[in-house]
Amino acid sequence: MSTDEEIREAFRDAVKTGAKGTEAVAVVCSKIGDFDLNVLENMVEAGEMIEIEYILPHMPYRVKSFYLPAGTKISVRGD
Repeated sequence: MSTDEEIREAFRDAVKTGAKGTEAVAVVCSKIGDFDLNVLENMVEAGEMIEIEYILPHMPYRVKSFYLPAGTKISVRGD
């Protein structure tokens, strides 16, 4: 089993240029294997990365996530 820090490092690497939640988890799973998804939530809460939650108009029943490295500046244009 991988250590918490190894999992965190794999996530930091997976979101260097931004990644959908499912993509980031898949990348980490391929490197680490099974892990507790609470690590991802803990990283967001600790400010180690940014999570953007969004709902697409054709999928109002599902919240999706996009992750970015900590320190990323965000602006929303349009709508």
